[in-house]
Amino acid sequence: MQIKSPLWLSKLFLLLLGTTILLNACKPQNAAPSPLSADEIPNAMQKAFAKSKPETKQLVDKMLMALQAKDYPGAYQIAQNISQDPGLSKEQLLINARAMLGINELLKNASAGGDESASAFINFQKHNR
Repeated sequence: MQIKSPLWLSKLFLLLLGTTILLNACKPQNAAPSPLSADEIPNAMQKAFAKSKPETKQLVDKMLMALQAKDYPGAYQIAQNISQDPGLSKEQLLINARAMLGINELLKNASAGGDESASAFINFQKHNR
């Protein structure tokens, strides 16, 4: 004896399956940006901000000088200032955010290595968010 499922049940199953596939296919890809390494930051920032207004270029140059001098707290603060420029493109915002993530990693490594200014900056950031 074979049990027949109601026709509406199989249609409902197909509808739910199709809806699930459609929703998963249309889901935006909102992956977190990956940090730039210390070696990648200068080229990426210079390329992304090559056609920026002079004030923004100056900030980028100051950030890169601070990074080169291993002044990670200074570089991070300047990168924060850059991100507040309302005229930045999406690409510039993304590159700057990735640079900030990379600088944050450098700050953590410097702090773990005994850099007191990096440790103080991290503690300041934790308590003033």
